[in-house]
Amino acid sequence: DISWNAGANAILQGPVTMPHFVVGCGDPTACNYDSGAAVTDASMCLTEDICGECGGDGSTCSGCMQSTSCNYNPEATIDDGTCGIPVILDLSIQTDDFPADNMLTITDTITSSVLYSQNFPEAHTTYNEELELCLSCTREYRFAISDAYGDGMDGSYSLYAGPVEITSGNAWSGYEIAHVFTPPCHGG
Repeated sequence: DISWNAGANAILQGPVTMPHFVVGCGDPTACNYDSGAAVTDASMCLTEDICGECGGDGSTCSGCMQSTSCNYNPEATIDDGTCGIPVILDLSIQTDDFPADNMLTITDTITSSVLYSQNFPEAHTTYNEELELCLSCTREYRFAISDAYGDGMDGSYSLYAGPVEITSGNAWSGYEIAHVFTPPCHGG
């Protein structure tokens, strides 16, 4: 119950019901249009993505549609340009006194997907690995070595795609050293 006194002669007592206002999208061209919205908020309005989903990001129907690609998606109805080919990367890393502090990763810069992640446990050891990754010739990837303690690494590293050097280096300090690259592809 609410009591209100607007002066000597007016007193209101009893239950008071406040009107209920529906807030929603008032744009009839939006896929989530709410005809019952008493208050419209344009920031709530959504559009259909390329797959026809209201407010979607286009990921439910897009992907690589090239059947010979290593990341072919048979469910895709829209080619998103991510088709990849198997790329052989030659990795060499020489560890320092504290190899457990270091982690090497290769990630897709658009999706942040980790394509390769490895630490190398033995101190003062040279590791040589051949990596076969499905990479797109039109996308960028990030090669990074991180150091958990921020004192860097006293060893060395190199990454090649065939005869093409992608990155290499020696001792560095800090929490991370990184290099962004597009793979040198032929015919992909």
